[in-house]
Amino acid sequence: MSSAPPTNPAAERAAPARATRIGLPIDRIRVDYHRISKTYPEKGEGPRAGWKYFYWNYTEHLTIDRILGTIELSQEADVDCTVVHTYRMREKVEALLDQFGTENLFFARYPLNARGEEEPDREENRFEDPDNKITYLIEIHYQRGPDRLLSGPYDKEGLPADFPDFIRPIFSLIQHYGAGEMIFPSVYGKRPHKKGDLIYCSVSFEEDGDTYYYITEDASITRGDYVVVPAGRDNRLTIVKVVKVEYFAPEKAPFPLERTKRVLRRCTEEELAQLEAE
Repeated sequence: MSSAPPTNPAAERAAPARATRIGLPIDRIRVDYHRISKTYPEKGEGPRAGWKYFYWNYTEHLTIDRILGTIELSQEADVDCTVVHTYRMREKVEALLDQFGTENLFFARYPLNARGEEEPDREENRFEDPDNKITYLIEIHYQRGPDRLLSGPYDKEGLPADFPDFIRPIFSLIQHYGAGEMIFPSVYGKRPHKKGDLIYCSVSFEEDGDTYYYITEDASITRGDYVVVPAGRDNRLTIVKVVKVEYFAPEKAPFPLERTKRVLRRCTEEELAQLEAE
């Protein structure tokens, strides 16, 4: 009789935690998407017209429920506006959840935070934008075994590595009926800002006019700010409005650095007052 192969005590201790995730039937998955962004209202926009800016608290919830046989996608777009899309497709929902259970959804095991949520690893040098924060919380309810919670930034680095494999079949099912933001690759595949990125401001010299790129090193400049830039062949000092701020890796810059003019500074309060008086 041949003897059993030697065992690895460390591997034996690690195996049960991973094995409990393989082939477990899933009853329900819920993904909460949460975006807090600094918003600049347009002139004449109701009670917010006089505001310089306000913070928009926007959420979406995606729920796949075996018992109800539904996929539900809801959006809380404002304090008095909730939009709910419910897709009743029992056989497809069951097949989808069976597929996720068989494939060991979000297979990697991540460290737990203080709230008991798993957090995927992400690069330490990422730029955290204080004016636009997008996060998620994923809840997985199994028929047997403990539930799982995962959380982090809603981008390519903050989500589990196999998140695209999870969201693509859902998108395929409901794309013809309308959806929100979080299932689009342009959102979850967006590259986060990193140290060393170049900051480009798109500015407009007149309302609804063409926009032009200027580069800056001031990361506090945001959409809606007024700044002073050199304009024209004579580089005359001109006050312009920032309509977009974008970050690029040096090798992906939209224009060569040597051909891009720079933002000189923010406008002073006196300059803004004079501009509004004109």
